[in-house]
Amino acid sequence: MNEPDHKSKNVFDLFHKVRRKKSKKKTPNESPLGSPVISHRPKDTDIPELLKHESGKKTPLEGSPRHSRQSNVDISESSPQDPSSDVNVGNESDTEKKELEQEENNRLFEKVTREIILSEAAYVRDLKFLIKFFLDPLRQDNILSQSEITDIFSNVEVLFVISNTLLRKLMQAQQEGSNIIQPFMEMMDYFDAYLPFCANQTKSIETLRICKTRLEMQE
Repeated sequence: MNEPDHKSKNVFDLFHKVRRKKSKKKTPNESPLGSPVISHRPKDTDIPELLKHESGKKTPLEGSPRHSRQSNVDISESSPQDPSSDVNVGNESDTEKKELEQEENNRLFEKVTREIILSEAAYVRDLKFLIKFFLDPLRQDNILSQSEITDIFSNVEVLFVISNTLLRKLMQAQQEGSNIIQPFMEMMDYFDAYLPFCANQTKSIETLRICKTRLEMQE
C-alpha cells in the first residue's frame, strides 16, 4: 500500500511543477487566450474613454447588405399623411354626393314632367273622341234637343280647347328644357271652366237615362 501512495505523490508534484513553468512564461496582464486582462475594475472616470474606444468598433451587423438596405429606407414612407389630403378627399366626396343628388333630382323631374304630359295627352284624346263620335253625330241627326245635348255634354268643347292648348305649351316647355310650371301659370285663369263640367255630372247621367228610355219606347 505504501508504494502506490508514493507514486501518486510523485505524479502530483510533477503536475504542479509543469503548471508553474508554463505560468512563468506568460505575461501577468495576458489571459490564456492572449487577450489583455483588466487587472482592476474601471472607475467612473474611465467610462467615457471606454465608450469612445467602443464607439469606433463596428458591430457584426454593420456593413452587411441587409444593414445598408435598412439604413437607406426613406423615412418619408412612414411619415403621417398630410391632413390637407384628407380634407381634399372629403370635399371631393361631398361634391360627388351633391352631383349624384342633382342627377337623381333631374331624373325624377323628367319623369314627373313626362307623366304630366302623357296624362294631359290622354285626356285631350278622350275629349276629342267624345266630341267626334258622340256629340257631333247627335247634333247632325237631330235626335236630341239642344238643351238635352247641353245637359249631357255640358261645356266639353270648351274644355277640349283649354286642355289642347295646355298640352301644346307643356310639350314646348319640355323640348326647350324650361320649367313646366309656367304653362299652368299661363292657363290658370281658364281652369274655372272645369267646375261646371264636374258639377254637371249628376244631371248629365240623369238626362242620358231619360233620353235612352224615350228612344227605346219609340222603337
